[in-house]
Amino acid sequence: MNTNVTKIFLVDDSKVALEVLRKIIESVPQFKVIGTATSGKEALMLLPGLKPDLVCLDYYLPDLQGVPLVKDMLALYPVPILIISGLVKDKNSKEIFDVLAAGALDFSPKPASYDPQDSTCKKLLEKIRVLAKVHVIKRYTTSPTFDLAESDLSTPHQMYDIVVIGTSTGGPSSLLTIFRSLPRNFPVPIICVQHMSKGFLPQFIEWLANHCEIRFKIMQEKEKLQPGMVYFPQENKHLKVNEHKQLVTSYRSVNDKHCPSIDVTMQSVSQQFTTKAIGILLTGMGADGAKGLLAIRQAGGLTIAQSEKTCVVFGMPKEAIELEAAQLILDDYYISPYLLKIFQKDKQ
Repeated sequence: MNTNVTKIFLVDDSKVALEVLRKIIESVPQFKVIGTATSGKEALMLLPGLKPDLVCLDYYLPDLQGVPLVKDMLALYPVPILIISGLVKDKNSKEIFDVLAAGALDFSPKPASYDPQDSTCKKLLEKIRVLAKVHVIKRYTTSPTFDLAESDLSTPHQMYDIVVIGTSTGGPSSLLTIFRSLPRNFPVPIICVQHMSKGFLPQFIEWLANHCEIRFKIMQEKEKLQPGMVYFPQENKHLKVNEHKQLVTSYRSVNDKHCPSIDVTMQSVSQQFTTKAIGILLTGMGADGAKGLLAIRQAGGLTIAQSEKTCVVFGMPKEAIELEAAQLILDDYYISPYLLKIFQKDKQ
C-alpha cells in the first residue's frame, strides 16, 4: 500500500453508517478505509493487526462503548481516536468529555449522508486529515503517588498573582488532572484557554465543575479577576487583561489561526503582570502558546511546559521548549502539587 495513504479503521454498529462514512472518507484519494467493525469486541480483536493511522469510533455500540472501549483500544495499540457519534449533536451531553479524558482526541457529529458541500462532511474530513498525523503516546493508567515536599525540584522565591494555562488536543484529560487537585480557596485567579469546537464550552465547564472543588466560569467583559476562580474566554473571542486587571475581549482578525488564541492571552498577561505571572502550556497540536509562553518568561514570570511523556500530542509544548520559552518541563500530574508548593511558600 502507498505509504502516503492514510489508513482508517471504522467502528459503528450501523452498516448504513459505515457505508456513508466510507464514501465520505474515500472521497479523498489519500484516505483509505482498511477495516470496519460493528462491535467493541470485534474492534479490539482487529485493531492490533490492522495498525491504522486513525480510528473513527461511534460512542454507542452493543457491547463495549465509550470510556472502557477507548481505554482498551489505547492499551492494545496507541492510535488517534476520533469519536463520530450522534451524541455530539446533543450539546447537553457531558459523556463526550469523559471519552476525551480517557484518551480520544476529538469528536464530530455523524453525517446523515454524503454531500461534498455539507459543512459537517468538510469538517469531518479536515479533522481526519489532522488527527491521522498525531503520534499518540501510550499513557499511564493511574497517576503516580509521590511527596512533592521531598522532591529536589525547588520553587522560585518570587511571589505570583496569576496563573494562565493554554491547551488544545488532549487538554481535557490534563486539565482535569490539574484542576481536581486544586482547592476551592486557591489563592490566585487562573485563566485557561482550551481550543474547543463551537458550542461545547459551557458543557465542558460543567463537566470540570462536577469533578473539581475549584470554581469555573466563562469571563464577562471588564470582569475583575478573583482568586480561586478559573476563567475561560468567550467562544470565538480572544481574552485579554487590561491595565486595571480586568478581563476584556477582542475579536478575531483575518490572520488569526485560533480564536481564542493562547498566544494573545499569554502576551496580554505578560504585559499586565510581568514578573507576577505563571504560564503553563499543555498538550496540543501546532504552535499556539509557544510565543505567549516566551513573552511571560521574557517578562520575568515562571513558565512550565507539559512533558512529552504525559502529552497526548507533544506539539505546542515542543514548540515552546524549542523556543526556550519553558523554564520547567513537568508531567501533568506534577503541576498542581508544584503550584501548591509555590503558593504555600508565598504564605510563609
